[in-house]
Amino acid sequence: MFTMLCFDILEKIGDEVALIREAKAKRAKYLTSIRRSKSNDNKIRCWLEGIRNNGNRLSTDGNKLYSYNLQIGSTNDEGVKILRMYTAKGIGGFYSHTTSCHCNKAFDILFLNKIPHIIDDRIDI
Repeated sequence: MFTMLCFDILEKIGDEVALIREAKAKRAKYLTSIRRSKSNDNKIRCWLEGIRNNGNRLSTDGNKLYSYNLQIGSTNDEGVKILRMYTAKGIGGFYSHTTSCHCNKAFDILFLNKIPHIIDDRIDI
């Protein structure tokens, strides 16, 4: 009886370990795919994951998000994303049409994925 119970427990632990390994492999594949992608959505996802992804217009060093050379996002010490809205109606003031699109796309991804974030109204971030 005791031996059967031990085997059942070991089997369940083995199943859980297999599930954890499978989840880690899927995450590694996901992170590799967003690193290689040059789409704006994936550049923003790289910022959320803390991964560097360079580009001409939208880029991230993993900690900060840039539209051209203008910093539009950052990450505080607690890991919360801080976004500066450089849009016509945003508190950052209008910068350019493309930067406005970048800010709105970042906001949409933060909001839709329920990622903790702050909209910053200071002049510098």
